[in-house]
Amino acid sequence: MARNFERAVTKRNSVLNLEPIVIDAFDNSDQLAAYDLTLVGRVLNTDLQAHRVKTLLALMPQAWQLEGRVQGVEVGRGKFHFRFNNEEDLRGVLEKRPYFFDQWMFPLERWVPSVRTDFPSTMTFTVFIEGIPDHYRKEQTVKGIGEKLGELVAWDVKQAKVRVSVECDNPLQFERRLQFSATGDEVVITFHYDKLQKWCFICNRMSHDGKRCPELVRERAHVAKHGYKERNLRQQNVLRGELSPYNGNGKAPKQQNMAKPLVNRKLFAEKEVSPKTKHGKSSDKPVAETTKAWVVKSFAEKPANADKETEQRSDKHGKVGEPKKSNFKPASWYRDYNVEATKAASDLGKFTSRKALSNDNHGSKLAAQGKETSSVCS
Repeated sequence: MARNFERAVTKRNSVLNLEPIVIDAFDNSDQLAAYDLTLVGRVLNTDLQAHRVKTLLALMPQAWQLEGRVQGVEVGRGKFHFRFNNEEDLRGVLEKRPYFFDQWMFPLERWVPSVRTDFPSTMTFTVFIEGIPDHYRKEQTVKGIGEKLGELVAWDVKQAKVRVSVECDNPLQFERRLQFSATGDEVVITFHYDKLQKWCFICNRMSHDGKRCPELVRERAHVAKHGYKERNLRQQNVLRGELSPYNGNGKAPKQQNMAKPLVNRKLFAEKEVSPKTKHGKSSDKPVAETTKAWVVKSFAEKPANADKETEQRSDKHGKVGEPKKSNFKPASWYRDYNVEATKAASDLGKFTSRKALSNDNHGSKLAAQGKETSSVCS
């Protein structure tokens, strides 16, 4: 199969090497007049939109609200024509540029007798400029910026915007450095393209996306051929500080090879021995008790006679022997357990004695009633 392809390429080249077909001069003024009210355009991303040109021709007249007054014609190789009935409609469409279809931009220009395969090759954008200092916002500044972006069409100093015609195949500019020669001041300005949809985030072109970027394809081919050896070497140079990770985008590499002072290991040993140091000076304050020591001291087993010993304190005059006074003040609802238990026991004893007494009285009454009954019967 590869041999057949090589043969086809060789045959095609041999045919193109033949002498061109020469056409004698003739009058084509009628053809030029027929395309006077025609706009020509082409899709930039041919891989995704070359087969959708007919859909574009059907939808754009609806978007322009010119249904029935404009006719779309596909001419092949991703190109197409829009033929208008009057000059007013044609100019109205040109003033509202740029246009996009399915989120991909496409150029649209007035038809001219050109044989270039990349015609039309320019797009007209309204670009908003941000970052111009207030005291430098003059016509000279805005106009000078617009001329560097492309062919300047119009500018507005108050809103800091320009209308320029840029080349479709060139990368878009999203930021630039702006320098004023009078004072030497330098600032960074950013550009926002009105109605811009998709573009390649690698090379900033509008003809493809990042997955199909030629630069990425070349890098993948290089990696497939030479492997990741060069990339790994570059990463090692970046880590050593010998190479900037920003590829020279205005940021300096980090200084990673600077000599660092040696660490004094003795200082750590001294801090472990005397932890209560502050700013290299020892403190006379007593060392705080650790949590472990407090737990052992609080919950260790006490001797049997420890509860019998009363705590004594010394007053201001140094007297010893007075017991500690408790600052505990019980609430009105508080009841001591021991007091409540003693009271309950005494109440139970009283209740038991009363019950026994009542039983004795009841028994004596029954005995007396029995005697009275027996005497009556006799």
